[in-house]
Amino acid sequence: MIENLAWSLWIYDIGYYILMLFCLRYAWKQDSHLVVILVSAVVFGYTIEYGAVTGVPQPYHYNFFIVKLPGPVPLGAVIGWGIIFFASTQVAKHSNIPWMIQPLYAGLLAVAIDIVIDPIVVYVGFWTWTEAVQWFGIPWSNYIGWVGIIASLSFFQQLGYRKIPPGSKGLIGNILVAFVAMLPAYLFVFIWIKSYVWLVSQNWLSEMTIVGIFFTCSVVLILHYIPQMKRNNKVQWIILAIPAFFYSWAIVMLYLSGLHNKFPELVLVFPAFIVLGMLGFCLPYINTLLTDNKRNIL
Repeated sequence: MIENLAWSLWIYDIGYYILMLFCLRYAWKQDSHLVVILVSAVVFGYTIEYGAVTGVPQPYHYNFFIVKLPGPVPLGAVIGWGIIFFASTQVAKHSNIPWMIQPLYAGLLAVAIDIVIDPIVVYVGFWTWTEAVQWFGIPWSNYIGWVGIIASLSFFQQLGYRKIPPGSKGLIGNILVAFVAMLPAYLFVFIWIKSYVWLVSQNWLSEMTIVGIFFTCSVVLILHYIPQMKRNNKVQWIILAIPAFFYSWAIVMLYLSGLHNKFPELVLVFPAFIVLGMLGFCLPYINTLLTDNKRNIL
């Protein structure tokens, strides 16, 4: 850990807690079942993290804790899982594209955040990877994993709530749907990661090529649905505040940490991904944002 930058991790971690409180407030005001979804995402994130840091071989380990959970896993990290999942799935839901495509959209949005923040938090010392790394200190498998984890939980929760609509069976029904969905999601993630590792091990293509093909095809699929996407939703500022917080922290720390000296290309790469990521998060609200901005100008 870079000792003179430990304060930045305090800001980063405390930001998780503050955003979580706002998300809980937002979820409660919208529909109580969203609170259950948010909490289930935090629990799901913790179990994934616990499995990783206690695994053999251990792919990574954490170095910074405000609140330490068994593992050890920082409470802030699993709250981060929860709020990124929540923001991504809410945006995907508001897009009004086919429900079976929404989980992929949510997964891509989550990766759009992770691909920017991970090089910084690892460089500063929040956690350390012990396996081979490719993307500015991060293994490609991390981003493939993010898509599978976010998309699988989102898919099975949506499937469950289509069978048992929110509120139809009371609070117990809402809880059962959200948490039972975690079981097939675990199975999917296991198969997803094992399949990826197997595919890479065959050496048919380089790992970077495999990752590139996957994300290109995924983005093209989402782009196909943009014409039918609902883009005049009421702007949900707390949802947009989540990627905005992560991106703001990352771009500031890019320079304060000195990572821009180690990887000068990030000076262009980070802003490019930030613009694309924020565009992805803003799409369901873009017409409303542009209309309100036009009115303010006039």
